Amino acid sequence: MTQSPPTVRANRGNTFQRLAQTSWLAPLIAIALGLIVFFIHGNKPGPASKVQAVVSPALILLGLASGLIALIGVAKVGRRGVLVPAAIGTILNLVMIGGVVMPWIFTAKPTVLQPAVHANGHRVLKDDSLGLTLDIPNGFAEFPEGKQLQRANYVFVKGDTTDRNLDLLFSVTAMPGPLPKRRLQTNEIAAKANTILRTFNWRGMQVDGLVVSENLLGTPFTTFNIQLPLLPRALQISVAGPAARQAELEQIAAALLPSIDGQSNW
Repeated sequence: MTQSPPTVRANRGNTFQRLAQTSWLAPLIAIALGLIVFFIHGNKPGPASKVQAVVSPALILLGLASGLIALIGVAKVGRRGVLVPAAIGTILNLVMIGGVVMPWIFTAKPTVLQPAVHANGHRVLKDDSLGLTLDIPNGFAEFPEGKQLQRANYVFVKGDTTDRNLDLLFSVTAMPGPLPKRRLQTNEIAAKANTILRTFNWRGMQVDGLVVSENLLGTPFTTFNIQLPLLPRALQISVAGPAARQAELEQIAAALLPSIDGQSNW
């Protein structure tokens, strides 16, 4: 007794059933891929994270398209093996897409900053990896030895580093990630000795700064640590020197901040 060949309806059913399965498998694979990359590399950028940033959205879109096509096919092949998995997959993909899109829609747009102002004759520091452009204050020279001491990306000095007198320092340090859109509170730094919370004006935006007073080599020393909400990572701009020259530090900071250009997440 010979078996009859599968009908067209059965073949279509198999196709739509496979699409229904794809609709929920694809987002689960995307989630698994994201977890694997996270556990291996953490939040550090790298080739794996770049691949994951492309593959995961593609899988989610594939799952959504498969689910929608399978749901349309229910009218042709029936519900069995198609309706439930396709509905589950479609909803799962929509939830994942919504989790990415909705915060972006409802998040307040970044503050429009005043145009950056660059002084004539100043050297310009530009670092594409930090998304940063700024004027190097006059009289400051690169101080590579200070990078390790301050764990900074850039350090500049104004003065004679060969004598025992304390010089003026200017540094740029990348923070671990973007700053959350909230201002520091006085009680958050209350435990830090000789530290005062202060507001600085960065191109029309009020940003936080920590004024630290300490004693170096028997000389009172003041440091302005100004935190800027830049992308991809926040930056701390530090201007430091003997407390007796604080007025000069104020002038350097006031001239420097308008020149700092970059994309803000605030």
